[in-house]
Amino acid sequence: MIVYPLVDAQELSLAFDRLVAAVYDRAEPIPSQLGWQGGGGDYEVYWRRDLGIWARLALQAADKRYDCAYGIGDPRHHSNGIVCKTSIPASGINRRLSGLFVRDDAGEVFIAHNGRLSVRGRGSAERFISQYRNGERVTVHDPDGSTRDALRIGRLGDPSLPRQIAEWVRAVQRFKQGMP
Repeated sequence: MIVYPLVDAQELSLAFDRLVAAVYDRAEPIPSQLGWQGGGGDYEVYWRRDLGIWARLALQAADKRYDCAYGIGDPRHHSNGIVCKTSIPASGINRRLSGLFVRDDAGEVFIAHNGRLSVRGRGSAERFISQYRNGERVTVHDPDGSTRDALRIGRLGDPSLPRQIAEWVRAVQRFKQGMP
């Protein structure tokens, strides 16, 4: 499938708002301490008990990106390491970020991931992309004429999007742990 990245700041903001509404629907806000390699801090995360995941979705204005961090398990009962992120540019193209919103020829908007994960010794993005079965591999056609591969995680507006994100998070965790 061929898709095109959203690059307009207003379109990206609207897509992010739709993502937040879907993921935070039926979620419980919980003050939590998050940790990641080289840092951490106190943040409010949103716990989806029905899916077994938590999320923190926020605009990082200084970095001109939307940070979408996800973890597994009740954030009140254990250390909250981030399992994966889909950081999305707030405008334009930023290939250093792992996430993107894309539009297909029918005008539907999806959240996608480039497959690059911060995992030492666990294999390449190509290996993860080939192993991840729940999302569709897509070819992203950038405005400059270049192309790149990505994984389509789910469609904005699809009622099953939160479940698809939860499946994505679990697949990333399994990959990081060296499991199929």
